[in-house]
Amino acid sequence: MIARTAVLLGATVAVLVPLWRNPWWQRHPARRRLLALAVVAASASQAPPLTDAAAALAAAHMVQHLLLVTVAAPLAALAEPAPMLLGTLPPAWRRRLGRLRHRGRPASRGGGQVGRETPSGQRGGGRPR
Repeated sequence: MIARTAVLLGATVAVLVPLWRNPWWQRHPARRRLLALAVVAASASQAPPLTDAAAALAAAHMVQHLLLVTVAAPLAALAEPAPMLLGTLPPAWRRRLGRLRHRGRPASRGGGQVGRETPSGQRGGGRPR
């Protein structure tokens, strides 16, 4: 059990230290804390006491699921790690992903709502009369 705990702690630290030192995360301390909490919650769901209990009890296994789904996942989503993760890609890959993301969209330079039809059938987002 001590060896599994050491491996889990080592893996958690190996994930958190590079993220903590990343310049993008240093400019966004709240996001950094949210992602750190998400990683800790995910690690806690795999901690040996809970894992050992989950092997014997279905309820403990469901607690693992609850930690992952109701704690770790929302915290990770609130941290919005996508910009930092995309920043780690080579420039050519980022350009290609940008082209894929914007494929099929009209190139608009205007104010967003202008010319868009509303449910009332009017143009430009005005109120129905």
